[in-house]
Amino acid sequence: MSGLADSWESRVLNLEALGEGEKKLWLQIEPILNELLDELKAKGKIEVSFVKSEKDQLKNVLDNLHQVSVTNNTLIHLFEKTQNCQDFLKYNSKFGFDDKQMVSLYLQSSILL
Repeated sequence: MSGLADSWESRVLNLEALGEGEKKLWLQIEPILNELLDELKAKGKIEVSFVKSEKDQLKNVLDNLHQVSVTNNTLIHLFEKTQNCQDFLKYNSKFGFDDKQMVSLYLQSSILL
């Protein structure tokens, strides 16, 4: 892979959430991962051709993972300010949404992620 900009930043939706530690860690891990992938490919352990239905299934999995990430990040930011959380609960309480369900939703999305 090329450098940090091509390999890391293009794959991260929320760059401002990354610290310098995560960026430095990726720079250490990326060459190891690339070496491992090259070795697996050389030994025929990586499937390199997929039929359309397999590609479609993989795309669906990745799309779902992306949506779970977005939901999880939204919930994390909702918890940052007590007032935001209270306003959210007040507005949505008419639909039966309470603090217990909010915590449960956050935990479920975190576990799924």
